[in-house]
Amino acid sequence: MRTSIRFVRLILAAMLLWSGTQMAFAQKVLMLTSNETASDALLAYNNLQSEFQSVVGAGNLTRMDVLSNPNAISQATFSNAPGPYDIVIVAGTYSPIDNTNWAVIQNAVANRWANSIVFFVDGCCEAGNGGNAAKMVAALNGGAATTFSLGSNLNAIASFPLNTNSPFASSFTGLNPFAGGYITYINQVPASNALYLATGTPPANFPPAGSTPVNNVYGLLIPTAQSNAGKGACVFSVVDVSPFVSPPWDSNRGKIAPAFINAATSENGACGLPKVAKSFDKADIYLGGTDNTTTLTIQLSNGTPVAISGVNLTDNLPAPLQIGAGAVSNTCTSGTLTANPGSNAISFTGFGIPSGGCSVTVPVVWPNTDAGRQACANAPAVTNTITPGVDFVSPTGQVNTPATASLTCHAGLLNLSKLV
Repeated sequence: MRTSIRFVRLILAAMLLWSGTQMAFAQKVLMLTSNETASDALLAYNNLQSEFQSVVGAGNLTRMDVLSNPNAISQATFSNAPGPYDIVIVAGTYSPIDNTNWAVIQNAVANRWANSIVFFVDGCCEAGNGGNAAKMVAALNGGAATTFSLGSNLNAIASFPLNTNSPFASSFTGLNPFAGGYITYINQVPASNALYLATGTPPANFPPAGSTPVNNVYGLLIPTAQSNAGKGACVFSVVDVSPFVSPPWDSNRGKIAPAFINAATSENGACGLPKVAKSFDKADIYLGGTDNTTTLTIQLSNGTPVAISGVNLTDNLPAPLQIGAGAVSNTCTSGTLTANPGSNAISFTGFGIPSGGCSVTVPVVWPNTDAGRQACANAPAVTNTITPGVDFVSPTGQVNTPATASLTCHAGLLNLSKLV
């Protein structure tokens, strides 16, 4: 019987760990597109949708083909259920995106209504689509405070090399080159932000990282720290939709979404958003002895070269866990850290995350009391969760992946012995 109970508890713990892993990958994506009737444009949008659904799941992507309609979107679009969204995709092809919607998109970039906004707006057809590419560049300049301009045209299918000198290139190494075509290049892009360069550019001619403007850029990235003086969204932009139709699609399929999800959600991603993670130093607690304590470590990442200040963190331990006796410590800067023994609340306000990240460590106990033993018998597996945007808030935004850590309690075993 003891073996079967222990087996059931192990299964429960595994299920909790599995569900936490699934939650970690559940990024919410909003896809906003122009209203199209042409078969190739619709195919491109369908492939774009399936590409991101393959990573985040169909239930985590919302598609709205409305951008050609006046006043089709507003600030509420970015937060209404099933939002709020981690990533917003803006796509345009042959039909004009209405000016009222461009105004909303510009505000979304400027005020970070989503952590990251990805633009696939075709520069093939400026005369027929109301100048979508030019309006996209204007929206970026107004929202992210940049000075981009449209460059020359390329009326052919081509491959565009990843600028490996860019400090933001590491998220996109799996998408090199980026295939597309029939585009309008973007000019006046700082070298570090020039992510994909003109077709045929040899590595020897890749611009060194820095702020020197580069012309004929296929794809660019603006990290959060640089977008509207740190107040805006992380932005990726390419004046092209053809990556999602063949023959470019044959090369790009299965590579685009993983690159962008990594850039937007990884603690070392190109967007530069801080991320919270957590763990216990053991998976199992045993009552009846001295093995009912563990150490909780909360890890806070910062992949940018500058510190992030004014961060707030709250962690409410699930019953019956309590903060134990012992040292509470952290490697972060400033702030007020409160974690009183016997309580279940950890609070850290107004602190800073230095470049490279920091951590908080707190002793935790599963109390060997009547209530603790009853909980161990009735619900032996517990999961501790920090929800970004609620429990973890950074003024520069944050990766909205919940941080979870699980514990399984085991009742103390009775050891019998006899002396003959």
